Amino acid sequence: LDAAFCVVDERSLRGWWERDGGPVTTRLTAQVWAGTVLTAGVPALWGSLLAGVPALIKASAGQGAFAALLARALTHHAPELGPTVGAVGFARSDARSVAALLADAEVLVAFGEDAAVEALRELAKGRSVLGFGHRVSAALLGEEPVQDSVLEGLARDALAHDGLGCL
Repeated sequence: LDAAFCVVDERSLRGWWERDGGPVTTRLTAQVWAGTVLTAGVPALWGSLLAGVPALIKASAGQGAFAALLARALTHHAPELGPTVGAVGFARSDARSVAALLADAEVLVAFGEDAAVEALRELAKGRSVLGFGHRVSAALLGEEPVQDSVLEGLARDALAHDGLGCL
């Protein structure tokens, strides 16, 4: 791990954020997580926090517990990060709550169905938007025999998240 992360420092994280997230002066990201793959938004959350940008997570109405427990765990295990993460859960059709979520956010990170991501992109005019819509994965196997461990790994990946994840 030390070798993998030796190049990760404040300068490189801010450079990554500026390239893929938003301006280094960003004060808040709104992150809209999909209900199908609860953990899909976690890397974007870590990226935001590591770049020093607080995040407010909007979990799906039926899956709010994961985001709330993640925020609580951060407060407990990393007290310096705890205050930088908030979590809410409401229906995406709740226009007033969506507007409140976006009101102070300068960057929107949205996961979900293509139509939902595009609708959020329209509402977030003037902001940096990172949208992650529907995805499909595929595996290509050659003619050579494949080890059982590789096939088992492919099966695990295909079945993860009820087959709705993109691994």
